[in-house]
Amino acid sequence: MNKNIVLLWDIDGTLIRQGGGKDLFHEVALSFSGKVPTQMPKKAGKTDSRIATEYIDAYKIDNVSLDLFMFELNSVSNLYYSNNSCDIIKGAIDALESTSRLGWINKLYTGNTESRAIKKLNSASVPLEMIDTKRIIF
Repeated sequence: MNKNIVLLWDIDGTLIRQGGGKDLFHEVALSFSGKVPTQMPKKAGKTDSRIATEYIDAYKIDNVSLDLFMFELNSVSNLYYSNNSCDIIKGAIDALESTSRLGWINKLYTGNTESRAIKKLNSASVPLEMIDTKRIIF
């Protein structure tokens, strides 16, 4: 019996490191509200849409839908990651190559939107052919 082994990879902190990058959620929220809240939402461990919802609430942006915020976030992210690279974590490429050679399937399990996930990986020069990007799990 042939079993396919699937590895689920997170992006941030597992394959790449963003360094001291910009807070793109803040940039988008600020563009809509024009003011900074007294307390910034925490982002760790949350999906992009969850973070966006918390930023919309914190910045008191009543006239902006989650869809519009996410559209702007993807646009700002595409521009940002086209001009700023993420760092690949040491050993990530070796791990992807090893698992690919074994015939295992590397997939992404991420809270990032598909657009942001691909842009981040590209900016870190992660070879996308080693990852099944057709079936990203969000």
